[in-house]
Amino acid sequence: MGNSAPTQTSTHNTIPSQEPTTSHSQSTTSIKPTQQEEESLNSNVPTTLAPLEWSSNIIQSITATKQDDQDISQEQIISALRQALPPTEKFHSQWLLLYSSIRDGLSVATFQTKVINRGPFLIIIRDKLGHIFGGFCSQGLKKSNQFYGTSDSFLFSLSPTLKLYRPSSNSKNVNFMYFNMEADADKLYNGFGMGGQMNFFSLSLDEHFAHGTTRPGLATYGFSPILCGYDENQLNEYEFVTDAVEVISFPLTESQQLDLLYKQAQKNARNALQGDAAEDVFIMQTLGKVSENMGKKQNKTDDELLKTKDA
Repeated sequence: MGNSAPTQTSTHNTIPSQEPTTSHSQSTTSIKPTQQEEESLNSNVPTTLAPLEWSSNIIQSITATKQDDQDISQEQIISALRQALPPTEKFHSQWLLLYSSIRDGLSVATFQTKVINRGPFLIIIRDKLGHIFGGFCSQGLKKSNQFYGTSDSFLFSLSPTLKLYRPSSNSKNVNFMYFNMEADADKLYNGFGMGGQMNFFSLSLDEHFAHGTTRPGLATYGFSPILCGYDENQLNEYEFVTDAVEVISFPLTESQQLDLLYKQAQKNARNALQGDAAEDVFIMQTLGKVSENMGKKQNKTDDELLKTKDA
C-alpha cells in the first residue's frame, strides 16, 4: 500500500446493505452489530438498511485488508462499520465527509470549524506507514477540559486488518472522547483523544494533527492494541506520523442543528458570566442570543445571606 495521499478528490459511492458473516465476541471483535443493537430493531425502527451514499478518500485508498484471514472489499468495510453504529446513525442513508485533510489541508483549525456542533462522527486516520484506524464518537465534538461521550463510542482498525474495540462492560473507565485546544499544557492535553486517561490515550492526535499515539492495554476500549504501523526508525511503537485525517458525520435535521447552536450560545453566555466578561454578555444580549436578565449577578451579598440565615 502506498504511503502518499491520493491527489484526486473523493467520489460518492452507493452500496447496498450487507450483513457481516463473522462471529461476535466481547470487547475486541470483528466488526458486526452487538446484541443490544440487534434488540433495538423494534417496530419503531426500520428493519432493513437503505442503500448508503458515502465518500472517503482514505477508505478508497485501501487496496487490501483482511477480516478473520479473509480478504474483504472497500464496500464490505463500509458495511461492517455501518453495522457497528448505534441505530440512530446506522439507519442514515448518507454519510457526509465533513473534514478531509486531503481536501481541506491538515489543519486543526479547519477540523474544529467544520466538525464542532455537527453531532456524532467517525474519525478515520491513515499514518505514514499506511495503517488505517480511528473511532466512532457518540457525541458531537466540543472543546472541554474533561472527557465526555457514551459507551456507544468505539475504536477500530480498517487496514491491514478489520477489527472493532468496544468499551469493556466491566470497566469503570468512561473516558470515551476528549478535545481541547485551549488547555494549560502543563496539566491538560491540547488535541484530540479517545480512551485511556489524560496524556495517555488509546488514540490521540496532537494539537497540529501531525503526530499521534495509539497506546495499548488501556481499559476504556477493551484493552485495545497498538493500531498504527511501526518501523525501526520510530522511538516508540505506539507513536505515528499522520498522513491523512477524515471525519464522516451523519447529517442532522435543521431543527437538530438549531438546537445545538442554541445550546452552544447558552453555554457561551454562562461562561461569559462566570468570567465576569460584561462586554461579551452585552454583545450576546445585543444579538438576542441571551436575555437581559442573564447579565445580572445571581450571587447574594453578605447582607442578604445574613438576613436569610436570621430568618
